Amino acid sequence: MIDPAREFQKHAQLCQRMARETVSQEGKAAWRRLAERWQRCAEEASRTGVPLMRPVWLEFPEAVIGVQNSLLIHLNRELLFDPVPGGATHLLELGIRSSLHIEQGGILDTEKIDIGVVEGIVGINWWDVTIEGFANHAGTTAMNNRQDALLAAAKFIEAVNRVATSVPGRQVGTVGRIQALPGAPNVIPGKVILSLELRDLNAEKIDMLYQKIRTEADQIATANKVKFDFKEINVNTPAPTDPRIRALIDQSAKELALSTKQMPSGAGHDAQDMARLAPVGMIFIPSVGGISHSPKEFSRPQDIANGANVLLQALLKVDQTKLS
Repeated sequence: MIDPAREFQKHAQLCQRMARETVSQEGKAAWRRLAERWQRCAEEASRTGVPLMRPVWLEFPEAVIGVQNSLLIHLNRELLFDPVPGGATHLLELGIRSSLHIEQGGILDTEKIDIGVVEGIVGINWWDVTIEGFANHAGTTAMNNRQDALLAAAKFIEAVNRVATSVPGRQVGTVGRIQALPGAPNVIPGKVILSLELRDLNAEKIDMLYQKIRTEADQIATANKVKFDFKEINVNTPAPTDPRIRALIDQSAKELALSTKQMPSGAGHDAQDMARLAPVGMIFIPSVGGISHSPKEFSRPQDIANGANVLLQALLKVDQTKLS
């Protein structure tokens, strides 16, 4: 067990590093057996605008099978490995991938629950949406004779919110970026470029929501005399966690007298890609106030200790059951 009085940093990456160090020290032989089949990548290492790191070996396995970790760093400077001494060099020799993470939302904190047992990581689909109208003088163009791309964009943003909330579930739809051109106070915007993001644990629901949004866009285009163009720029498929690992995580938490909740991860994680190669599991601990990606992000030392202990016990159970 670890001492919750220890000084902890509040960032998710440091939380994970502490958990790995604790598990590696206390898991001993069991950890060594698992580590030989477990390669750990940097947490959300991409800083290029892609929502998730896409490990190079998933896209080009034939080019990197059997290579050393250092070569991968050379191939992709955004990919940071934490090599395990004596670990496997064959990148496809993976057993399981289990990790500890802050929730990045407020459910656990609000409901006073100790541990989130992650059911899966949501799919994330991105589009660039371009709206073409006609730029013209704002003072001399009557209101009923405009092809205002920004007005159409405003209606589109409202439609995304309406569609995303029109069906039950935890799906979300977001327009997080918008650019209006030419961008002058006295010119009717003739072009708008904005983003559209949809997330859900069910890929079919994402497609259903997208089709509804396209229908809304067609209606807006007709009413406002503009044109819409959708360009898909990123797809991360949903990644359910392994039910066997979920059960072991839940059992481990309850043996430590900790409350649990089965829940999806609304944020993307590296495990989403690793799930294409091996069974994955994920443990959430509360984020105070549901704040993440902010200097105010914080998780209590006791919650971090709880999560690390659950991770340790779950990995010991994985070793005992020979899960792979």
